[in-house]
Amino acid sequence: MLNERRSQTAIGLVLLTIGVAGVVLAGAREIVLRTQPHVGVNISNVDGTVQVFVECEQVEEINTGEAVALDLGRMPPDTQIYVSVSSFDRHPAWGLEISSNGRVFFEEERGYAKTPLAPTSDANAIVFARAFTAGGDRLDSTGCQEPAVVSKSDVPGYVKSHDDDEVPVAKAEESPYQPRHFPYDQIDAAGRWSLPTLAVLGAIAAIGIPPIRRRVWSHKGGLATGTLAVLGAGLFQLAALPTILILAGVLLLLTVSVLLLVGLEGTTGAGGAQG
Repeated sequence: MLNERRSQTAIGLVLLTIGVAGVVLAGAREIVLRTQPHVGVNISNVDGTVQVFVECEQVEEINTGEAVALDLGRMPPDTQIYVSVSSFDRHPAWGLEISSNGRVFFEEERGYAKTPLAPTSDANAIVFARAFTAGGDRLDSTGCQEPAVVSKSDVPGYVKSHDDDEVPVAKAEESPYQPRHFPYDQIDAAGRWSLPTLAVLGAIAAIGIPPIRRRVWSHKGGLATGTLAVLGAGLFQLAALPTILILAGVLLLLTVSVLLLVGLEGTTGAGGAQG
């Protein structure tokens, strides 16, 4: 009996440690998503030149015919990102898609690349300039170029960013910008799967540990009620069902670990007598 109690305590301690560690990791991921969002820019349908800046530090310059997926890395949510488009032949085209933590918050497409059209813009001028924050907020028509090269008809109210005065001039065709990933990507990846893993472990523990299984099935009414409550909540909002199941599984794991630590001698004895 004493050895069985020690085994239950050891298993409970291990499960509780894993559960707490997983919850902490999931919390750390949420902190990373809020304080260091991951920003990406997809660029396509380019006729002209598209430039992308982070705090007026040029990341990339994309020319006619190119399609590029830029990974800007992670940065504080108030970091400013600038995108501008220059026209060569007065009928520019571009496609932009900007995302923060995988959520697209800006999407726009104009014209058709390499297609002869009537003039629509000034030649050799900035015809699109916009600033955004890494957190997904859309700012005014702000850019990193001098107002003299900006088309007033295409970009009314253009303002040059003060960030441009703080960035050293880069060498020709060389960007000093280096995206930040470590250790935020690693925390994000691990935290993404921590709660689902805990939920599966909770279900396995409830089914695979004999004294826990006996206690669960000795309260079939409560088990049925809980199951119906979870499924009923999911049916009202199917999109929330995976989240509900995951949270239920995590709670089950923590409950199992606590029960093992508190002790199940009475349950075990009852089960043995019934057998």
